[in-house]
Amino acid sequence: MSNLFRLLYYKIVHREIMDMISILSGCELYIGFSFHGAITAFSYGKSVIAYDYAGNRKTVDLFDLICKSDCYTRTGK
Repeated sequence: MSNLFRLLYYKIVHREIMDMISILSGCELYIGFSFHGAITAFSYGKSVIAYDYAGNRKTVDLFDLICKSDCYTRTGK
């Protein structure tokens, strides 16, 4: 992989990450299935509803750990 490609890749990925952080930090509520999206929203003090369609153990464990299991669903109900 060339240095130019690495630099371009880094700049694109970094920009996308910073854009998502900016969006999540400005929202009032995050509803989504991204584990890292939920963590980012929580870190900015936002309300989070996690829809975990895949049943990831780490997601349910996180919500249990921070006493927010009522904000977690696997079924959408």
